[in-house]
Amino acid sequence: MILGAVMALHEDRAKRHRAAVISAFVVLGVAGIVVTLVQSGKSGRETAEANSKLTNSLAGLADASREISRVQQLNTDLQGQLLSSNKTIAGLASRSVQEQIGGDSFPYLGAVGLGNGGFEVAVFSKGKHQSFNVHFEITDLDLFNTLLKSGGLTLSNSGSYKKVIELPYVQAEGRLQFQYHEAVPNGVLSGDFNITILTRNGTFIEYLRLRETNGKWIQAVRVVASYYDGRRGMVLESIDKEFPKQTLDDEWDQVKQKPLQIRDCVNCKGAMQTSL
Repeated sequence: MILGAVMALHEDRAKRHRAAVISAFVVLGVAGIVVTLVQSGKSGRETAEANSKLTNSLAGLADASREISRVQQLNTDLQGQLLSSNKTIAGLASRSVQEQIGGDSFPYLGAVGLGNGGFEVAVFSKGKHQSFNVHFEITDLDLFNTLLKSGGLTLSNSGSYKKVIELPYVQAEGRLQFQYHEAVPNGVLSGDFNITILTRNGTFIEYLRLRETNGKWIQAVRVVASYYDGRRGMVLESIDKEFPKQTLDDEWDQVKQKPLQIRDCVNCKGAMQTSL
């Protein structure tokens, strides 16, 4: 454009040097094309570099997003593990307390080795835990009633109808932890015993009834629990098939309680039906 303006102002000189002018136009045109191509190539490279940077940035954002999702999932998993650990710790603490107090376990007495002028009384237990600080106080109701009717019942002779057994503990699901012989006078065909049982987890009253039938001693046992957490009910009732139920005394009928489920009792059927 500038060259054209110069030629217009100096038309005569341009005519005299036409070849030089045409050459100048050609050179300048080629130079313009070259400059245009160079600028176009540079712009293309810059655009490619920008696109590459954008692509890399987007890829970096995607990687960051995936990492955030991974960390969030790890955090969720960790929270779940912490909750599970808290439940486990709480369960272990509760189990430890139950083990220390005896859980729902309880000991009781039963007759074994019946015959030969008497019977052996042994300690049994129900439940998965040991029973601790066990105290048995056995009252022979037959002797008690005999002394009461004769007027000979005094504090000084209470040892004749009462026996006390102290044990530091009774094994879980145990049997024959302690044993003593109870003599039965000739001609006596029955024995009625009320037994108070104290342990670390509660107070239990056992009603033990023995009868001789056809030369064989058979028994009926009922245990009523009063746990220190407030639960109360019958936790054991076991009556031999041959036991003459019509001979059971009025007290036996009066003490029948609502069955109480024993938690974690290995050898209990339902609430309390078992055999010795």
